[in-house]
Amino acid sequence: MIHCSREETEALLAKPGAGPFEMRGREMKGWLRLDAESVSTKRALEPWAMQSVAFARALPPKEKK
Repeated sequence: MIHCSREETEALLAKPGAGPFEMRGREMKGWLRLDAESVSTKRALEPWAMQSVAFARALPPKEKK
């Protein structure tokens, strides 16, 4: 599972092995599920991980309560 921007979701879903992530029957926008077969090697997993890390780093910091 990876986290990405809602704007990137459609383009990433077009890639092999990517599918929508569902929780309780609802599709979660900005989250993708990856088939285990499509990320079974470090070389295959790395671009997906880098995509998710780049998205997380671009988020604003959370405010302290």
